[in-house]
Amino acid sequence: MIEIIYRSTKDKEIQELDEFRVGSWINIKNPTEEEIEQVSELISLKFYDLQDSLDLYEIPRMEAHKEAILFFLRTPNLNKKSLLHTEAVTIIVSNEYFITISPKESSLIENAIVRDIIPTTQRAKLLIFLFREIVDSYTNNIRQVTHNVLKHKRDVKDITNKEILLLTQNEDTLNQYLAALIPIENVFERVMNKNYINFYEEDKEFLFDVFTAIKQSVNICKVNLKNIGNFRNSCQTIFSNRLNKTMQFMTAATIIMTVPTIIASIYGMNLFLPLSAHPNSFWILIGISILISLMIYIYFKFRRWI
Repeated sequence: MIEIIYRSTKDKEIQELDEFRVGSWINIKNPTEEEIEQVSELISLKFYDLQDSLDLYEIPRMEAHKEAILFFLRTPNLNKKSLLHTEAVTIIVSNEYFITISPKESSLIENAIVRDIIPTTQRAKLLIFLFREIVDSYTNNIRQVTHNVLKHKRDVKDITNKEILLLTQNEDTLNQYLAALIPIENVFERVMNKNYINFYEEDKEFLFDVFTAIKQSVNICKVNLKNIGNFRNSCQTIFSNRLNKTMQFMTAATIIMTVPTIIASIYGMNLFLPLSAHPNSFWILIGISILISLMIYIYFKFRRWI
């Protein structure tokens, strides 16, 4: 679906157009190959130059063409049921148009459109605006994940399987965020250091702020992942120690119970054995079994095996 919006510096509100107009923002969501072909012809690019914009798993990067600059980016996916915690968004800045392509409808792009955005004719400012929206979205989502981690992070001795599962899910989310943020950071750095787009001085300052914000998001992601990893390792160590103690106890109990079992098995045979004719043989054998088992128990306790 192709959506065309336009706003000049003189307009107070956004206009929705039916035809392409120089200076407009062309937003394409759930695109077909025919729509991609149409846009590629509009900005004088080949179809395969834009074909990657249909890929749900596209890695963030930037491509500079004579006719346009292509930014393949990823934004946080707000759909909690999806296994992908980021979604692909392509931003194209040409000499005449500002274009966004989303393989699936992007909530970030849709929210940006309904707001009082800056004029679509100012493509450099509009690019920085979307960059800022992407970084703010990551920052807010990382903050939410951090809150969830701290909420479910408790004394290791009392942690439950459900809380471990939630920590693992949060770790997966942060890993996907980090996998997207690092190449996005590289893209922003290229934009700052190369003159692909002509920015005003004040725009460069905003772009630098965005670049600083994304570096902070990367660092926060790394810190949170390290904390989750350390906490998980602590849990594994404690659970292994609990298992070892349980196995140690069961082994000791088995050995202690083996002595009465052996004595009962021997005197259960139809043979003449010592004390077999004694009137109190049963109680004598019970006493011997208890005494030997008690001695084994005291020895194990002395060696701190139980």
